[in-house]
Amino acid sequence: MQVTSTQLNIKSKREDSGELSLFHVCGALKSIRVFLLSLVFVCIGSNVFADSLVINYSNNKRLYKWDGKILTNYSNNKKLYKWDGSTIANYSSNKKLYKWDGSNLINYNNNKKLYKWDGSNIANYRTNKKLYKLNGNIFSVYSTNKKLLKIDGLIPIPILIILVTGLLW
Repeated sequence: MQVTSTQLNIKSKREDSGELSLFHVCGALKSIRVFLLSLVFVCIGSNVFADSLVINYSNNKRLYKWDGKILTNYSNNKKLYKWDGSTIANYSSNKKLYKWDGSNLINYNNNKKLYKWDGSNIANYRTNKKLYKLNGNIFSVYSTNKKLLKIDGLIPIPILIILVTGLLW
């Protein structure tokens, strides 16, 4: 069987158009994938950087807000304490008060360990007595289960420990 030049041109045009449409489909899928990935990052970013709240459990009153670095009194918007990832300092005087070693809250001045965190409980470091527990987003008294604070958002554990134990009051 002999193939004419007209038949070859038709065949090559079909192959080219098939490759071209496949190229366009892959390009469109890549654009959709990039868009969806960007959308996910925007959603995650907006949740992470939104203010988190500390709420009194008994009366649902908002006590503090957290912006990722600074703890602010909710009612008067006064900046109280700041967190740099390892130390807690007074916002206005910049005096370092507490430091965090990953599981223990330590007095910055005398290096005395005050409280320890085991992943769900706050215990007195010296006596090893469990004082408070975190269940989901609610802190309660360990012995009586009395609910104290509700956490709405992401707040570092050392900040929560000083709030629950009353070190900031």
